[in-house]
Amino acid sequence: MKKLIIVVFVLLSQLNFAITTPTGNTEQYFCSSDNNMLDAIIVNTTTGTVFWFDSNDNTSTPLPITTPLIGGTTYYAFESLNTDETSLAVTIHLLTEIPAPIYNGDFFGCDSGFTLNDLSVINTDDFTTIYWFADADQLNLLSNNTPIINGATYYAFQGIGSCAQPTAVSIELDEPIPAPIGETEQTFCEGENSLLEDLEIFNTSGYQSFFYFSDITQITPLPNDTLLENGITYYVFQGIGSCAEPLTVTTQIINDENCTVNVSEQLLNSFTVFPNPTKNNLTIKTANALLDTEIIISDFRGRIVLKKSVLITNTALNIDVSNLENNIYFITLINQQNKSTQKFVKK
Repeated sequence: MKKLIIVVFVLLSQLNFAITTPTGNTEQYFCSSDNNMLDAIIVNTTTGTVFWFDSNDNTSTPLPITTPLIGGTTYYAFESLNTDETSLAVTIHLLTEIPAPIYNGDFFGCDSGFTLNDLSVINTDDFTTIYWFADADQLNLLSNNTPIINGATYYAFQGIGSCAQPTAVSIELDEPIPAPIGETEQTFCEGENSLLEDLEIFNTSGYQSFFYFSDITQITPLPNDTLLENGITYYVFQGIGSCAEPLTVTTQIINDENCTVNVSEQLLNSFTVFPNPTKNNLTIKTANALLDTEIIISDFRGRIVLKKSVLITNTALNIDVSNLENNIYFITLINQQNKSTQKFVKK
């Protein structure tokens, strides 16, 4: 009997003094007009219980969950009142308007294995948190690890409350996803400093995006502006997941008398855009006048949203982008089969 009592005492002691820490976003945003209280802060605990304090010390009296939130204040969440517990510090921001986050386009992937974490939703300036909901009214909060379902629509917010604007993300899962079209061996001149986006590849019907990887298993993604290297094999997909087929492209970088950088390409490489970010108008500034120039604006997923031919005779041109949705875009100038691209943000 004594041995049993000792074992039970040891087990209870280990349970009582297990160190656990709540999890959640350390910066959280709320609407000032909603008069939220402590119980509105989103944290996760293993027990479902949370104790709030106004300092990193849980030996005092916990704050009532009806305590009104104060902007700029940091609150400390503990899972229990054990003195060995560690806290999650959450700083509160109260705002009159919380804009919608930016989503980079439709998601094409396989029919299993993806979660909300795989969706490319980006914070706007001064925000650091994304909240996912199953509805636009913020009634059903979802974990970032929630598996995405084909045909479903999810709603991303940067804050909580009536002043927070959502971004709706609709899911299209496809199987199989064919490989893009292009030559498996491509040659470039050393002086051109060619990038991944310069590969001569084309989408098949129904697809408008390219995803670049250094491996066939899609472990290491590569940015579009990755400098091409000699003898390297790149893997280009039209979607994400095991059902996506790759186009395998090996590049050769040569330097001989046949490789010259075209003068018009040098001029294109010197163009700039401003203001960036922009709300209504975007100005293109070039070092020299450019004739017979084509302008293409595409979104993050490669979908063309504007295409026009222009004459840049005075080294500057204004373009109205007020009708574009808030997003990240790429503007490309093409002149005599040469092209150069700059990124800008519409907000």
